[in-house]
Amino acid sequence: GIYTKRRFLLIVAVSVLSFCAVVNSSWNATPDSALYLALGESLAAGTGYVFNGEPHTLVPPGFPALLAIVAWLFGPHFLVYRLFMACVGLITAWVGYMFVRRLCGRDTALIVGGLFAVNHTLLYNCTFVLSDVPFALFTLIALHAVLSAGRTERFFFAWAVLSGLAVGLLPLMRINGLGVPPAAAFFLFCSSHRLFWQKRLLLVGVFLAIALLPFAAWQWWKATFPVSHVEGGYFR
Repeated sequence: GIYTKRRFLLIVAVSVLSFCAVVNSSWNATPDSALYLALGESLAAGTGYVFNGEPHTLVPPGFPALLAIVAWLFGPHFLVYRLFMACVGLITAWVGYMFVRRLCGRDTALIVGGLFAVNHTLLYNCTFVLSDVPFALFTLIALHAVLSAGRTERFFFAWAVLSGLAVGLLPLMRINGLGVPPAAAFFLFCSSHRLFWQKRLLLVGVFLAIALLPFAAWQWWKATFPVSHVEGGYFR
C-alpha cells in the first residue's frame, strides 16, 4: 500500500518543522486581527466583551474567548499569540488527517491528509491572529462528532447531545458556522436509517435544539444592548 510508517513520520516531521518556522514575535497587522486581540485582551483583563468603550455586538465571542485564555495564562504578547496560532494549525492538520483516514483509510489519508497538513494556505493563515484556522479546527472536530452520532445505534441521545454541542460552537467562532447545523441534521437523519423514523426525528430535533442554542443565546445577549455606533451587528 501507499502508507508506510516512514512516509507518515516524514509528513509529521515536515508539518512540525513548517509550523515551528512561522513562530516569531512579529504581528501581521489586519483590522480584524486588531479587533480580535482587543476583544480577547478586554476579556482577559476582566472588563468584559468591550471594544472602544462599548459592548461589542458584531463578531461572535468564540475566538476572542480563546485569545483571552491565552493572554490570561501567558500574557498578551505577540510571540505567545503566534505560538498559539502555530499550535492550532498543527492540531488542525492532525485532526484533518484523522478525519480523512476515518472516511477513506490510511492510504488515502496519507495523500489527502498529508497534503492538507503541509499545504501553504493552512500554514500562511497561521501567521495571522485570525479566526480562520481555529474555525477549521472546531469544524473538523464537530464533523468527527457528527460522524460518530450518525454511525451509532446505541446511546444515540448522548451522541446527539455531544455532536450538537460541538456543532453549536461553530457559529460562535464565525457567523458562517450557521450553515453546519442544518447540513449535519440532514446527514444524521439519512445516516441513522437503521433506527425507527420516530427516533430519527427525535435525534435530529435534539441535535438541532442543542446546536442552535449557543447562537440563540449570543443573539439574545446582543439584543440587550443598543446597536453599536462603532460596529454593526449580524442580523441587526
